[in-house]
Amino acid sequence: MFGRQSLKRTAGVALLLCAACTATAASAVAGTPTGDFARFNQCPRFAEVSLPDEAGYCIYVKTFGGEVTVGRRVVPVARPIALVGGFMRHENMEREFDSEPVFLAALNGETLPRSPQPVPGGLFGMPLYVTLELIPPASDIELNVENLFNDHGSVAVLPVRLHLENQLLGSECYVGSRTQPIVLHLTAARTNPSPPNPPISGEVGKVIFRDEYGLVEVLSNVLVDNTFAVPGADGCGGPGRASLVDAMVDGALDLPSPGGHNAIVEDNDIWDGSALSVIASESG
Repeated sequence: MFGRQSLKRTAGVALLLCAACTATAASAVAGTPTGDFARFNQCPRFAEVSLPDEAGYCIYVKTFGGEVTVGRRVVPVARPIALVGGFMRHENMEREFDSEPVFLAALNGETLPRSPQPVPGGLFGMPLYVTLELIPPASDIELNVENLFNDHGSVAVLPVRLHLENQLLGSECYVGSRTQPIVLHLTAARTNPSPPNPPISGEVGKVIFRDEYGLVEVLSNVLVDNTFAVPGADGCGGPGRASLVDAMVDGALDLPSPGGHNAIVEDNDIWDGSALSVIASESG
């Protein structure tokens, strides 16, 4: 089922989705995946896919390490982050695939379940938590899976925001927005950032085939970017004092932070299963 080129594209798509997306949930399907496919319970399975020119896949990504650097602040990934969803693409008998994948959200809408990360040192004398959120729709993600193995270019271009939370900031404090996103160009290749950041590189992990190639594991991957800019805070402190608290947050975190001063490193494991194989494993 998975040839050499197919494996490259499959691994690349899974990696770029480490991060995570939020979108309208797909329609529910009957049954519960079992065995090696149990982790795909919230994948939007594509029961209608029966023609050879359509392909559906399920993705489960677990980010278990790494860090995000914004200005002078470094936030380790202290709590695992899961990404659950699926993708579809068009297959061509001569060229194997002739379109980039279209990502679809988890059935329950929680494609990237919340995983607030504690920020070392807190903020204003109080604990601070930051959550990396992808800005929907999921179909806006830009992919170039060939670049994962070509040792150049971006594997994924992802618009994200940072959700900051503590007792002072309230629940609507964000860095980045739909109109001013933080744009990550995640890559396994060597980056070319603005000074003072030095170039860094990611890597592709170990590939394991299971269940007659219906499931591919790609373990211990690294995707990086240290070229992106980060805008100022917005919505902090609640109505009536947002402007004041926004300015306080910007001063404490050195925001806005231009390109060359920020970075992200993601360590993850990926499970990529054929949607038809997931459906075949279902019980109930």
